[in-house]
Amino acid sequence: MPYDSHRAPNCLAFDTMIETPAGDVPVTGVKEGDMVMTVDEKGDRVAKPVQALGSAIAPPDHVVIRLVLSDGRQLRISPGHATSDGRTIADLAIGSPYSGATVASVEREKYGNAKTYDLRPEGATGHYWANKVLVGSTLMETPPQVMEGRPAEPPPEG
Repeated sequence: MPYDSHRAPNCLAFDTMIETPAGDVPVTGVKEGDMVMTVDEKGDRVAKPVQALGSAIAPPDHVVIRLVLSDGRQLRISPGHATSDGRTIADLAIGSPYSGATVASVEREKYGNAKTYDLRPEGATGHYWANKVLVGSTLMETPPQVMEGRPAEPPPEG
């Protein structure tokens, strides 16, 4: 069955790690009010509380994209999930710049888990780091500010 962004959940895989000031935590363990790393209107990395959480039932035929960046970072994420630059994950192509690197692979694979997850940190952008990859939120009430002019660097190692 072809991917249908109006029917499918546009979220993160259950095993995704979210960057917080205290280190990475599983997306399934993030709670409203927890501090996560985000990007402010100036493009600076800041810690902000989570304003909203979401999860969606993944249908049996749900697919995710295994996004691999040139520096080795990987993320399993729904094709319709928001990027930090105004596109969706499905719009990313091999060789295109994204999250401080270039896209090395964008392969679709069957998800095989019951739910997908998303969050929205406080602030105008709604961006956060998932498996060290900067992504947007699908839970924005107003359109997020797009970080076009200043690509966010990957988070520091450690």
